[in-house]
Amino acid sequence: MQNEQADVFINWVKNLPIYFLGILKNILILVLVFLVGKRIISFIMKRVKKMLSLARLDKTVEVVLGNVIQVALFIFLGLTMLSAIGYEATSVAALIASAGLSVGLAFQGTLSNLAGGVLLMFAKPFAIGDWVGDGGKDAGTTFEGSVINIGLAYTTFETIEGKHLVVPNSQLSSGKIANFTKKGKRRLITSVSISYEDDHQKGLEVFERVVRSFPEVLQDEPLEVFVDNLGESGVELQAWYWVKAKDFIILRHGIMGRLKTELEAAGLHIPYPQLDVHMKPDAHVSQTINA
Repeated sequence: MQNEQADVFINWVKNLPIYFLGILKNILILVLVFLVGKRIISFIMKRVKKMLSLARLDKTVEVVLGNVIQVALFIFLGLTMLSAIGYEATSVAALIASAGLSVGLAFQGTLSNLAGGVLLMFAKPFAIGDWVGDGGKDAGTTFEGSVINIGLAYTTFETIEGKHLVVPNSQLSSGKIANFTKKGKRRLITSVSISYEDDHQKGLEVFERVVRSFPEVLQDEPLEVFVDNLGESGVELQAWYWVKAKDFIILRHGIMGRLKTELEAAGLHIPYPQLDVHMKPDAHVSQTINA
């Protein structure tokens, strides 16, 4: 038994130089294949970047595409290196695929954000500087903000309050997006109520005059002023008109102050919520008073 163990040890010692030579040979092959492959990848990437530049894509899309192609080429180089030292490429590819599946499940949310970022870069529903809403109330906005950065995983907005809002790209790519800048102009809807005792036609005239007095209102676009509803406390007037997208917020607040002043100067009244209560006299109380 001891002789057998001794023979095994002696054979191992004898084969040790061959084993190390095999390792050294594989290392040299890996280094050689890597150096040659790296030069080939550099050559290919120069041509790819030139082609992407000629395609006049968005700068962010150009960078992302270049990075994706470069990563794919290095993965192919890695498979080639393993094949060169005797490993089967199919086995290695299967191992990488199973590892990729595990990583994908672990980082599912992050990967969906990255996919959303790539989709946004290609679809271009908005650009940096656009005023955008996320698709909630009022045809698209639970929030509104100016786009200040479009990243691969997240997009950053600056709201009217000056807050920086970071939104996952998966939410933007899969939901509704309202872009208020794309058209260059935006319809503004303003409402006001006047008393039932007032002349509503006069109110409409004052309303139209006030709207047209603002230079930010696009005079060549249609202006509609009309009675929108007969409310509980007054006659509700409404105006539809167009303004430049950049003037929307300022004009929406600025027009109301002048409208109130002009309506009051014209002798019209802006009603406040009120309730008329009619008391029904109690028969027993009336008899007591008469007695």
